[in-house]
Amino acid sequence: WLTRDGGKANWRLTSMGLGFANEESFSTPDGVVGVNTVISSASPGCLLATDAETLHLWGWSMKGYAPPTEAVFAGADGVKSVALDASKPIASGADMKANWLLLHAPGGKGGKGNPVLVVFHRRPKEVRWSAEALREGVEADFDGPVGTVALVHPGRTGEAKDVLVKRSRMWSRAMLAYPEHASELWTVDTSKKNLPFEVMGTFNLGYNYHVIEDDWGTKPLEIAALPALASHALDSKYPGFAEGDWEKLGTEIKYQAYASC
Repeated sequence: WLTRDGGKANWRLTSMGLGFANEESFSTPDGVVGVNTVISSASPGCLLATDAETLHLWGWSMKGYAPPTEAVFAGADGVKSVALDASKPIASGADMKANWLLLHAPGGKGGKGNPVLVVFHRRPKEVRWSAEALREGVEADFDGPVGTVALVHPGRTGEAKDVLVKRSRMWSRAMLAYPEHASELWTVDTSKKNLPFEVMGTFNLGYNYHVIEDDWGTKPLEIAALPALASHALDSKYPGFAEGDWEKLGTEIKYQAYASC
């Protein structure tokens, strides 16, 4: 543990199978609040868990990004949109018929800054947008602790809303099964002679998932990233790599589009 701010905050970073967990605790007027973040190299998203009763996602402007201008969620009569042009309510928990909230800038008007998908595991009482300077962002109140929330970029700024909504529905399930560990097995067919080693056998990759139940009864979807070299081999049509149960999901990483299996 490391202590900062005169003993008022604690921080610990722990490595795990495919990533790391960051644990923090802060002294507040309401008592000590804990915030844990989990990041995995097999997922483009992260998990955020806290025992606070309000979730506040902010910082676009302070980081040099244009903030989102529209919030989208699943309502009783279909997909609902709310313009983020002033401080206002976005939805009550009863209004939200699915566990996700999409924040984006239609038509690419947001400039720098990709869409953000918030996947709730507990149903909030109310979700609202704050336009207050230095606090601009989403605030969600809960009956009790926030619990776990997942965050992921479902696409890029300027992509059509229906494309982002389709991906949001998929990621709202995938972020309930978070890949934590992976195992690899290589089997060689000794009957094959005088061939490159990589085509003499079969490479098997398996993932272990942290599965979370949400308040909507959403069915988790187990997907995970292909290794970067395997993704590059598929893109390059490298011999020995056949198309299988994988697809590009539109979420960009540094060198290429995120591929999952």
